[in-house]
Amino acid sequence: GWRSIMSLALMIGLPVYMDRAVLEPWFSLNAFTILWNGDGDWSELEKHLAFVTESEWVRIKKHNQAQYDTVMKPEVVAEYVISTALD
Repeated sequence: GWRSIMSLALMIGLPVYMDRAVLEPWFSLNAFTILWNGDGDWSELEKHLAFVTESEWVRIKKHNQAQYDTVMKPEVVAEYVISTALD
């Protein structure tokens, strides 16, 4: 599902354009650089693609990879699951 695709995209730092998530994970998605689809019809996709220049791609990649390592890296997720299960 989208969780696997989103995890992979954020891990490798791809720019992401998506609808707002119905369910938020235990961390805020706002920490990532995500281009949000506001009206649900994807009409702004072309505008957002034009925004992602090569230098912006590099900036987004570094930022999203760092955020991924903070909240989604397997070790971090394991620590979260164990600490939550023990609470």
